[in-house]
Amino acid sequence: MAFENTGILIAAIVLVALLLLQRKAPFRLIGRVVQAVARPFARVIRVVTRRLRLIAGAQAKPEPQIAIHSAVGVIARVFATGTEADKAISDNFDISTVHIARNKQLFCTWLSPVSMPHVIYDEAQAEADFEKAKQFFGTSIPTDTNPQNLYEDIESAFTVSMFKDSDKPCFYVLSQFRKSINANVMILSIVFSAIVSLVAVANIMLSTSIDFYGAFNVGEKLPVTLSLWVVSLPIDISRDFFNRFVFGIVTCFLGYCLMWLFYHTEYSQFQRYNGQHLKTYLVDYLARLNNNFRQIQTNAANTMLAEASVEEMKHDAVLWITNLRWMAFRAFYIESYLKNILFQIRRNSSYYLLLVPLLFFTLLLAVTSVMGLPEFNVLNLESAIYKQNSFYLFFAMLLLAYYQYLRRSVSFIWESIQQHDWFKFRELDIQDAMTRILDAYVTQLDRWRGVMKSRG
Repeated sequence: MAFENTGILIAAIVLVALLLLQRKAPFRLIGRVVQAVARPFARVIRVVTRRLRLIAGAQAKPEPQIAIHSAVGVIARVFATGTEADKAISDNFDISTVHIARNKQLFCTWLSPVSMPHVIYDEAQAEADFEKAKQFFGTSIPTDTNPQNLYEDIESAFTVSMFKDSDKPCFYVLSQFRKSINANVMILSIVFSAIVSLVAVANIMLSTSIDFYGAFNVGEKLPVTLSLWVVSLPIDISRDFFNRFVFGIVTCFLGYCLMWLFYHTEYSQFQRYNGQHLKTYLVDYLARLNNNFRQIQTNAANTMLAEASVEEMKHDAVLWITNLRWMAFRAFYIESYLKNILFQIRRNSSYYLLLVPLLFFTLLLAVTSVMGLPEFNVLNLESAIYKQNSFYLFFAMLLLAYYQYLRRSVSFIWESIQQHDWFKFRELDIQDAMTRILDAYVTQLDRWRGVMKSRG
């Protein structure tokens, strides 16, 4: 009977782990459940608030979607699979134009995006960018946002909308890295939670199932007398005590070995690759922006030297200076988008690391309660959960290792990102660039003025 109950518990743990490994479906279901459960309460609160306002004689006013309704939406959005930024990116964008190699071993994934070819920044490209710049500088900032969306998601979606014709491939790649990194963290928490749960179930249900006492011939060597000065202490160990002692050590050690094996042979390598390729992509993309910025700066400074009419020089000056400012804003908002991506990685990872173990713990409590297993009855001091010995110490050590591994789950990303090898907005130094351009203009105008004076 004990083996049958243990099999049911193990099957339940494995089933939950497999469901969670589907990634999208379980968390979409959680989001819908949260919305469905909390929506009636939100409606009741709105009705009560409206009635109290009428009783108090307050003037009826439009009710913004705030308070409980918004809070419910935000909680549900945590588990959503499609964010506001994802919708903004997918709008009129063919993702097949962006080539990303997705490498997968067992569960985890790492990405390797293919860099776009470098394009010479000529006058035709400048004219095309000038139209995009005019749209950017004419952007209307919306003041009405959906309170059910997370703030950084709203901000990211607005950034995508401002640069929808120029930097969507970059935003798409960064979002894909976020999804891959968060998915790997979720997989890590699922695998580790399943291992810890299996170790706990095995010790509580099967700790006396293997006869280590007889295998090591312990009975032939006991009792043992321990002499301390003038006192002799006979030491004897029962069969159940010894079997539980060895079983606890062996199972906790095997659990740690499985955790170590998965973490070091797959997870850490894949997350490190994600961090390295994310940095490489940013270095390449922002380097091209920097090269274009410098080319525009040079062309703008040489505008006055061209053999052209006044109208042509005016057109070129406006063209290059507008594109120069727009190019700097592109770098600024890409870095801002990256900041939001990193924040989402850390926040979503913390949710996974907290909620997935809690889900497994809740599952064990629910299944053991439904099955009425006396071994898990915490109110009965005679239950198997209180009869372990080495399990308490070594399981605590296993939980400590579990915590340390999860705590470092995204450290590889920060190690790569914090190196900051890419060109940043502040390094463009737009103030210095504008100063140099205006200095070239003033110098040329002063030269022309000198020539005119000499002729006059």
